Formats: sequence, C-alpha cells, structure tokens
Amino acid sequence: MLSGTSAAEQYGLAEDAARVEGYCEAEKAAELRAKLRLVDDERGNVTLRATRFARVVNVGLRTVPTAVVAVDLAESYEARERDAGLRAVEGLLR
Repeated sequence: MLSGTSAAEQYGLAEDAARVEGYCEAEKAAELRAKLRLVDDERGNVTLRATRFARVVNVGLRTVPTAVVAVDLAESYEARERDAGLRAVEGLLR
C-alpha cells in the first residue's frame, strides 16, 4: 500500500516518480527486500514500512489512511514533504 511521498498528491505535492514509499506485511518484508535487491539507506529512493497488522495492508486499498500518509510525510527528510505532513497532522488534531 502506498504512503508518504507516493500518496502525497492529496496534500498538494506532486508525486515523485523517482521514489516510492509504502507498507507491506512484516512477514513478506524480507522476501521483498531480496526480490527487489533493497539495501538499508536512509536517503534511498524506496521506503518500505513493514507492519504486523496484516488487515491494514490486505483490505484492497491503494493507499494507507490519510492520517498515516500525514505522519509518514511528517517524518520525511524532504522539507516540503515534512511541512505538508506536519500541517496535515495539525489539521487532523483540530
């Protein structure tokens, strides 16, 4: 499921086709890392977030819920994404 920069269009940010961010089941994370030849790199172009809440990623949605996208953006190294995420989180808390 897409999140963060891959789902940022709802916050007025253009999707960055050079980067992808999303969630997968924790049990499948190692398989995906091997299949896609992913390595740990804090500034890499793929962010794979593993969750043990399988029902979250198995509901058939393309993106995670809005609040999750906002929090993921708020953790971004990119200033525009981080600012958009922080504004979204503040709006959700009101």
